[in-house]
Amino acid sequence: MKVKQKSVCQNCRNRKLGCDGKRPGCSQCVLSGHTCDGYRTEWKFISHTPMSSSTSEQHNQARIVQKEGQETVLGADRQEDSPTGPIPLQVYLNPLIVCNFTELITKSYVPQNERVSQMCNSDYIEPRICGSWVEVLPSLPCLNTPSLVLPRAVTALATSLLSQPSKSDITRSQTYDVAIHTLRQSFGLKRRSLSIEQIPAIMCLTLVELMIPDSVAAILSHVQAVGMLLQAHGPSMCSSGLLHKLFVGFRPLLAFRSRQPTFLASKPWIDTPFSHFCPSLMQSLFNEAVILPALLHQSDCVLGSPAQCHLSDINKIPGSFINVLIRLDEWEMELQKGDQPCYWRCGYVSQVESRTTDDTRSLPFWYPNVTMANVFTHLWAFRIVCLSELKRFKTHFPGSDQEQPVWTGQFDKNDDHIQDQLIVLAKNISLSMVYLLQDEMRLFGPASTIFPLQMAYQAYKSLGSRHQVDIAYLEGIIDQLDEKGLKSARALVFDN
Repeated sequence: MKVKQKSVCQNCRNRKLGCDGKRPGCSQCVLSGHTCDGYRTEWKFISHTPMSSSTSEQHNQARIVQKEGQETVLGADRQEDSPTGPIPLQVYLNPLIVCNFTELITKSYVPQNERVSQMCNSDYIEPRICGSWVEVLPSLPCLNTPSLVLPRAVTALATSLLSQPSKSDITRSQTYDVAIHTLRQSFGLKRRSLSIEQIPAIMCLTLVELMIPDSVAAILSHVQAVGMLLQAHGPSMCSSGLLHKLFVGFRPLLAFRSRQPTFLASKPWIDTPFSHFCPSLMQSLFNEAVILPALLHQSDCVLGSPAQCHLSDINKIPGSFINVLIRLDEWEMELQKGDQPCYWRCGYVSQVESRTTDDTRSLPFWYPNVTMANVFTHLWAFRIVCLSELKRFKTHFPGSDQEQPVWTGQFDKNDDHIQDQLIVLAKNISLSMVYLLQDEMRLFGPASTIFPLQMAYQAYKSLGSRHQVDIAYLEGIIDQLDEKGLKSARALVFDN
């Protein structure tokens, strides 16, 4: 038997959100502007049905969702006189259609094992994977608002997913144009307070852009817009409720999209959003690395005009990268203290073979879950960033015929040692792709590989033509991402 908690207000229970049980109104309702419906005083017992008995029913429902969603959108498109004309209002306000689209998106992105965890536990839990914000779409109250900003963005994303098997871009283009037009109009409206619906709407359109080739500029524009909206709401508003879930889901794109300083590196944005909930494993890692974009910007300024820089600047920036490497090492050592391994080689090689061959070096890495895979591929990517910048500084300031920079005493690795480390880290990332590209990872696993693959490619590229085989292996991975529908992956990894 499964027992409902008495301390959860009815509003949070219906929206499947965490509730702190405060009276007369819980924090979730107060922060989101909803009227708290109060608390039931009686106990209610619900019989629990095992998940295995409904597996076939869930598969049938998924097929129905896709069929109904596709028929609805295509039917609406046939009523249009112009590709950019408005789709009938009733299509989006139909609760069944909105539910179908959000369910389709969730099934397409959230890994299979994570979906099972969500269905088994309806109470609030901190997301174990970073970026799975699409799971909150069904609980967003703005799905049925008159402005239609979010419903149209959801429809654009759903039709993009539906168009993948048929390779047809007509429906996707039409619904995307309508969604963009509606979003632009929403920014022109005079509102008394900030609206939350624009944030998930832009997030949905970002995922649409990931499925369009050569859309890097549009993706960066969407990411910048989300950052500006979150910054306008402030860190305290991102500490709980829907904004917290949206913030933690989109934080990686916000923090590491460029070599420019970001507001996310400030102390309020590191501490306040996690004042109510402990940061997940991925968020804890990002706290250690969120300073990197600002350091990269400073590095570009110094190396762009080294003659105009003081020796103190030349020492300070590499020293900061070294400190990040030290903190990452300490963070990993703490993580590795657990009883279970964080990753292992997928395959078996006997002790005799391991002494006579190097086959184990080409075996892919395997992980206990997608979160751990994301943690280590990003950890290795952050180390590549730091080592690559230190390599640049050693090239510009060798210290042979002039005063030796102070930071070289903190970092005793020579160029060959740095190159060897870069190769190992890049190979580790490459050998983790087999795990993340499994079908059961849905689209979240493949999408989470883009930043680590960027860093692996840049590491190989910086080491010259000796690693063409490794680059060719990365190109094969990009081909797989393209087949899964992430058409912009090639431009993001190789051209960005």
